[in-house]
Amino acid sequence: MSEAPNATETPSPPAPVDGHSVLCPLCGYDLRGLIEPRCPECGYRFVWAELLDRKLNTHPYLFEHHPRNNIWSFVRTAIGGLNPVRFWRTLQPQMTPRPRRLLKYWIVCTILPALLGATLLAATAMADHFYPPFSPLTLLARRHGWPRQPPPQPPPRPPLVDTLDQLSVLATALIFSAGVVVAWTISTFLALLVFQQTMDRAQIRRIHVARCVGYSFDLGL
Repeated sequence: MSEAPNATETPSPPAPVDGHSVLCPLCGYDLRGLIEPRCPECGYRFVWAELLDRKLNTHPYLFEHHPRNNIWSFVRTAIGGLNPVRFWRTLQPQMTPRPRRLLKYWIVCTILPALLGATLLAATAMADHFYPPFSPLTLLARRHGWPRQPPPQPPPRPPLVDTLDQLSVLATALIFSAGVVVAWTISTFLALLVFQQTMDRAQIRRIHVARCVGYSFDLGL
């Protein structure tokens, strides 16, 4: 965050345009009429030019801020999160949080591994239906002459079917991991809300806590 300029060089902002108020990014306090670039409610220091410029209030690629480019912004946000130091430096408080978009991003990140695991399980079940796996009990029954009429030989199993059988263990792990991520994320958010009284004193909004938790637990990718 850049240093706030001198108060004498930062006059009071103009009247809100189109009914939009000038609110503090952290606590939501109305900053109209102030001269010093500092929120009297929570103490957050800012720069008037950055706070009033709507272009600077939009992240260049964050999924929350680009509803018209869902796929591009989702992939770009996921890649950006791989470098957390750089990612959190680009995410400023004045960039308006959008809870619904944030929730959608986290849900998709969590569902992807579970969906992949369910797809592997379904493909394995279908392959076993058309290509039954070899059973030692069947061979033992044949040696003892039961049943009298030998059952029809199943078609040979392609290598892909054997690969799916081996991946079935991974599918179960993916589904279990998705459940762990969901429980871990919710428990972390609830644990941070234990400090609600301190957050109220510091004028920290819940949406900022949810944003930190959401982008820190996109582990599904």
